[in-house]
This record gives sequence, structure tokens and C-alpha cells, in this order.
Amino acid sequence: MASSGDAIISASLEGVIQAWNPAAEAIFGYSAAEAIGRPVWMLMPDGEARDPARYFARVRRGEILRFEGTRLRKDGTAFAAWITLAPMRSQSGAVVGFSAIASDVTERRRSEKQIRFQAHLLDSVEEAVVATDLDGRVVYWNGFAEKLYGWSPDEALGRDLGGGLGRDD
Repeated sequence: MASSGDAIISASLEGVIQAWNPAAEAIFGYSAAEAIGRPVWMLMPDGEARDPARYFARVRRGEILRFEGTRLRKDGTAFAAWITLAPMRSQSGAVVGFSAIASDVTERRRSEKQIRFQAHLLDSVEEAVVATDLDGRVVYWNGFAEKLYGWSPDEALGRDLGGGLGRDD
């Protein structure tokens, strides 16, 4: 728990934080002493914090939940998080609480947005743009390449261009 780069939090079924690892301190900005004993919804924006029971009920039934959501740092800033909620069980098998693992995915979301923007720019170029990996397999094929060579992106992606772009099928 201490060596993870992800926030790992344990809470009671009522949502009271019981354990808080060093990565949770780094990601959320609260020390363990500040977080333990407080409700987990302090980490949720108002819309989600109003209804944490929708998560807790599913965890009580033994479900493991994986989802992306928005979480709040101590300073009030929001960030995109990938969250896993899993039931914690007693030795008898009864669900007695839950663990939450949260990863800050803000930079990944920013990168994905930048990639989508760049792909949009490449799609709008009136030139054939084809990108391959180091093995010569197509990883990008824009609309103009489709017009020029006659292959749809679905047909071109993954194709080995070691022999060039001539149609041999």
C-alpha cells in the first residue's frame, strides 16, 4: 500500500476513511491524519457527493466497480481519476468495507485530447498522410489517402506496406 503510485483508501460501509496511503496524500493533498475518520465524499464534487449510496450499495453486494470520475484535491481543484472500488470482507466473507484505488488521469486525458486534435488536423489535409510503425504496418491513414489509394482506413490499418502502396488484392 505504501509503495503504490495510486491512491489507496480503505473505508467503512458508511464511507468513513480508515486507511490512507502516501500516494493518496500526494494526489489529494490531505495527510493521513487529516483524511482518516472523515467521509470519502469530501473527495467528490457536489453532484456525486450527494449520492455516494449508489456506489456503496453495489459494493455491499460484492461488486467491483471500475469507472472514471472527477475527484477533488484539498485545495478544491478537480481532476480526472480512474477509480476502482472493491469490497473488503471479513474472515467469514461478509462485506465490512471497501477499498478504493484512484489514479490521476488528467495528463492522459490532456494527451488524448491533443491526439484527437492532431488527428483532426491530419484528416483535413488535402494530401495523403500515412503513418507506419517500425515494422512498416499502417497505424494512421487519413481520408485523402483513402481517396488516392482506394482503401478505407479499416482496410489500411495494420496493412504491411513493406512492398509499397500498390493494390495487390
